[in-house]
Amino acid sequence: MAEAKKDKLKVYEIAIFLAFFCACYLFSAPYREKLFLREITADELRQMSAQEYMNMMFWTSKLTVSDVLYDWPHKEDIPYLLSRVNSYIYSGATSCENSESFAELADSIRMFGYDYGTTESIAALFLLKAIKDKKFEGYWKSYPYDEDEIIAWARAEMENMREAGE
Repeated sequence: MAEAKKDKLKVYEIAIFLAFFCACYLFSAPYREKLFLREITADELRQMSAQEYMNMMFWTSKLTVSDVLYDWPHKEDIPYLLSRVNSYIYSGATSCENSESFAELADSIRMFGYDYGTTESIAALFLLKAIKDKKFEGYWKSYPYDEDEIIAWARAEMENMREAGE
């Protein structure tokens, strides 16, 4: 009886090891990119809040949007985005097909095979910049050079919204 229990325990240990090995293999960088590619239309993105977008991007390595957006994200998303500017949680990157940087991105991927991963902090900064500039063109493998300016602008906008009762 004890021998049967030991055999059963070994089977469970092997099953757990194999499950762990498969998960590591599937979620390693080269496979994560291929598994979590996504495309959506600009209209679909317009329907999302910044928080819904960030939740989706945790499970997306690269999102391609069909067009540049001139009306997304929304000012109401500023408080949430400010809460994410210090987050090191994984987030995928987004590119917009009709943006100026899309051809540059495609060339870089072809030549260097860039990994798309970034952090929520970088994504939040780019989304705040998009609200400020009224233009979302996506982002990938870079960091906004004007981080302090973006955060200061967002805090001022949030204060203006609070005073206006929005």
